[in-house]
Amino acid sequence: MKEGALIKRIEAQANKFKQRALKSPQDGKRHDSVRQDEKRWMWTAYTELGWSFAKIGSIFNRDPRTTKEAIETYKPPQHAPELVKHEGVSPGREEAEHLESKCPLPVLVGRGLLEPAATFKDALSKINALDGAVYQLLGAPWTTDIPSVLHVSHYPELKVVLAIEHDQPGQFLLLIEQLEAVALGFGVDFQEWERRSLTLFVGRCQEIIRDIWYKARERTGLEMSPYRGYSLPHEYGLLQNVPLFVYRFALKHCAESNPPEPELELSPADVDRFPYLPPHYRQLTCRGEPGLLLAAGFGPVIDHSHGITTDVMDLCKAVTVELCQQFAHDDRMRKIVREQEALLKECQPFVKALSDFLRSSTGG
Repeated sequence: MKEGALIKRIEAQANKFKQRALKSPQDGKRHDSVRQDEKRWMWTAYTELGWSFAKIGSIFNRDPRTTKEAIETYKPPQHAPELVKHEGVSPGREEAEHLESKCPLPVLVGRGLLEPAATFKDALSKINALDGAVYQLLGAPWTTDIPSVLHVSHYPELKVVLAIEHDQPGQFLLLIEQLEAVALGFGVDFQEWERRSLTLFVGRCQEIIRDIWYKARERTGLEMSPYRGYSLPHEYGLLQNVPLFVYRFALKHCAESNPPEPELELSPADVDRFPYLPPHYRQLTCRGEPGLLLAAGFGPVIDHSHGITTDVMDLCKAVTVELCQQFAHDDRMRKIVREQEALLKECQPFVKALSDFLRSSTGG
């Protein structure tokens, strides 16, 4: 049987086994014991096609560790079934292949996977609470150009994965299969880590930024700019980067008992740098970062917390300072720092596997 036809037969059988799982209580879950007929087709894919445990597991909807156990415990009949007989292949070769199947497959990698592997490893070392992904809130009326090694989706629920996994899905899947030869169960463990640790971590960061956003909007009466640099200003002005600035400030100073006051500056609108601002507006920036517009506006507003009328930008500056101090003392910020450290420690087994993979692939 030619390879293409064999692949189609294996895929058809795998679909039959998955359908059977829906009909039979014994096979109701994909984590139950694998039946003998399913083992046979897994074993065939492994010995005849050289597929990895991860790839076979993905076809049969099985955990790679379950797949490995099923293949290693399968005992082929003395007379192999027709499906595994190739033209011109003698029983002696088939028996030899079965013996070889008990040994780990060598790492076979094309040069095309070395760059994704290096990118994968580098991305793991760069995950932190300031990654652009934490600013990609569901329903937030802004976009962000902050660099990110992650990809965020919100439907049907929050899901965070590495950007390389989303941008290069084919190469990423091939890479995971190769990594299984270095670290058994890598693919399953990594997906579980993304789901249980990475996604929850980014979600908690986003919750804090949303809290800052809502408080800034409530206390100043200003709305966030829908588009960075291309929006029509609100009646009295607009918020631009106040949530980001407050979050970043609080993360930096949350371990201090007496955090400093941020050095904010009010000045006439810099229409050369921010041409979308009306020239009569005043702008709020941070000293040393003139290109980071926190907010801009003009006109009197009521400061409800003090019951007085004041200029909207004077109020915005005062509120921004208050929020910086408030969130620098927020226990959630300190928890984020601890979780970030834990997240990096959890990454180490994956980083080590990638290092081993790169070293074995390049002969280093």
